[in-house]
Amino acid sequence: LSVMPLGLSVVSLSLPWPDIWLRAWGVGTQQFPFESLERVQNDVETVRKLGATVWDGFPEPGSKAEFFAKTGPCHHHLMIRPRKYIYLGYGGKLKVEDLTEQDRLEIAEESRRLAAEAKGLGLGYDKWFMELWDEPGEGNSRLYGELARIIKGADPAIRIYMNPLFWRPGFPPQEVIFDHLKDFYNELIDISVPITNLVGDNLTTQELWSKPRMVQAHYLHPARRAGRGMSWKSFRHGFNGWGYYCYYAPQGNAWDIKTWTSLGYSYQMVFPGPKGAIITPIYETMREGWEDYRLLCALRAAGKQQLLDELLTASGQNQVNWQDLRNRALAAFK
Repeated sequence: LSVMPLGLSVVSLSLPWPDIWLRAWGVGTQQFPFESLERVQNDVETVRKLGATVWDGFPEPGSKAEFFAKTGPCHHHLMIRPRKYIYLGYGGKLKVEDLTEQDRLEIAEESRRLAAEAKGLGLGYDKWFMELWDEPGEGNSRLYGELARIIKGADPAIRIYMNPLFWRPGFPPQEVIFDHLKDFYNELIDISVPITNLVGDNLTTQELWSKPRMVQAHYLHPARRAGRGMSWKSFRHGFNGWGYYCYYAPQGNAWDIKTWTSLGYSYQMVFPGPKGAIITPIYETMREGWEDYRLLCALRAAGKQQLLDELLTASGQNQVNWQDLRNRALAAFK
């Protein structure tokens, strides 16, 4: 029997809990034919450990959204109503010039109704937001802007979300993306979450993504790609959020690989268990990214600006040793 000495260095440090916007799509796992309260509670706790603050739907009595909202900060994600505009917009089946007066009246009326529903649940406008459809691009971004204008006309306080993608496949030149968004993005979009590939030292980041608004964030799809660096990139750009697609959205049975698509595993950071989520290495990567962000906030609060700048510069390189960066940060508090 051999003995290996193990040395530990303990740092006494309470990490801050910054107020950020963090979304993990597909927030809750599923269980058939029913879910125990214990399993739901454990699942919500697992999402919280990622630092997530966004949940789908209003906190209706007895819903997962209600339980999540009771455990900490929560921004409720809603889709445009009537829902037919989700499919018309996403599929590029409707153009700005095709909008009728009836379309405009219908969207305005449903938006006011949604705001009244939120008020009835005790939610201020800062606690919920509206998405029109997923990942706008060249074929539907101008319509997104026009519908956002209609919604804001009905109720200027409604917060509008947009996650620009602009996938062709491949991404178009920055000037093309800017041209599609420049007439409405900074005026109407409150929650800006472009795909991370579009964020950097470029035109759209300078003129769109970095402009002051409620949320400046970016997202990663699929989540298994370099997820730990998302929080560092947010900090470097002065953003207050990020997102991962996704926490749980298996394409098929999560426990049966024969039912997955080629990207099935990319869409689940956890697996459903009888008492809550069963985590994966992908999940641990995301959780460590959230802890890193909190550590960076601690460095900033302690006035360690030189070290902070060095770490942020190192985090933007092609090859990054994340544990080394964390160790350097922790050493400042010994």
